[in-house]
Amino acid sequence: MKRCVTLFAAAAAMLAASLPAHAQSTEISGLVGYTLPVDLENRAPELSELEIGGSFTWTIQVGQFFTPRWGVEVLWSEQVSELTIGTNDGSEDLFTMRTRHIHGDAVYQFGSPGARLRPFVFGGVGPASFSAKDLKSETKFSFGLGGGIKYFRSDTIGFRAHFRYKPTMMNDEDAADFCDPFGFCQGTLRQVEVAGGAVLRF
Repeated sequence: MKRCVTLFAAAAAMLAASLPAHAQSTEISGLVGYTLPVDLENRAPELSELEIGGSFTWTIQVGQFFTPRWGVEVLWSEQVSELTIGTNDGSEDLFTMRTRHIHGDAVYQFGSPGARLRPFVFGGVGPASFSAKDLKSETKFSFGLGGGIKYFRSDTIGFRAHFRYKPTMMNDEDAADFCDPFGFCQGTLRQVEVAGGAVLRF
């Protein structure tokens, strides 16, 4: 999957090199956000709660626009969250997990080229990696769909805010009582992220 993202970035760079400079625009963003908690399918009747907790998320975005509307970007994000189980007697964090996404996206932005406010939508694919202390790390296929706005106070400095739906294919729904440590007996892990931060354009 990392190879796919690398090829995606290389193709974008080749296309950018073939376009005149006035048709190009590069953007780099640093974003801070929050990934909402997600409930997991509970197959143990003695449990009243099973979820991956919500957590802060850090994102770096690098994008290249080939026209005033169309471009590509790479999004790298990381979050640290808890896997929580609960019974009628209370809840407990089972372990702390780190989740990283690397997505190659196609981006379409609305509005006129000189507008300060530019709504946009994006979608793409890439790997999602899961790791935790004393557990073997795993990488799975994921994709992302989202939208947001960019507001530029000047030609080079602005603000970006977006929401992103980022489901991961766990492929563990047929695991019966023996769940993969990062499969959670789920077919798909459905996470939603909101983020905002500074964007530089040049």
